[in-house]
Amino acid sequence: MKQNNNILLIEDDDSIARFVELELIHAGFEVTVKNDGVSAVETFKHDPADLVILDLMLPGLDGYGVFTLIKQQNNNIPVIMLTAKTTTREVVRGLEAGADDYIKKPFEMPELLARVQNLLRRKETPAVISYADLNIDRRRHQATRAGCMLDLTALEFDLLAYFISNHELVLSREQIYQAVWKDSYLPGTNVVDVFIRRLRKKVDEPFTEQLIKTIRGVGYSLRLK
Repeated sequence: MKQNNNILLIEDDDSIARFVELELIHAGFEVTVKNDGVSAVETFKHDPADLVILDLMLPGLDGYGVFTLIKQQNNNIPVIMLTAKTTTREVVRGLEAGADDYIKKPFEMPELLARVQNLLRRKETPAVISYADLNIDRRRHQATRAGCMLDLTALEFDLLAYFISNHELVLSREQIYQAVWKDSYLPGTNVVDVFIRRLRKKVDEPFTEQLIKTIRGVGYSLRLK
């Protein structure tokens, strides 16, 4: 993965922002820091980043508002949400809004760096794969079904690519989590289920044939029958 990717860090706590900025620079990234939502959206409009790290608790325009406006400009931009709220509901809300990843405060910098590098690595992996009437072109970051373009976030795109690459196999939640998120699976979390619900709304619900099957007690499988 090439370094010198530009990261937009949106964090209103100056001490956290400075610490994360210095660590990212040390890791080889270019970093733009903004401490409020309005200026962050304006900056992104004129100087698009390769990845956004977004604190949810911002003055004025909150993180969810910033996220919506940034995604309107570039739906494929990977976004990592930072949150001090640890409830499952808040985490699910962020993921259902379309975030690619989240990390809870306080966090260790190696964990944040690993998540940043993982998301950027996904953007750069070239491949053209297909199954049934699904097609993924990773070079162009395009996904289609029956010739219709699918509007997917970066993580939804990678999840679908993983399913297509392993079509007709039964995949456990742990396998999916480790392959797509690249982290150790945490039993009891429902992140995989949340993203599969999101993916089904875009890949299956508009079409007659449902491809993403639930295998009761085991996991999921992409298959025609």
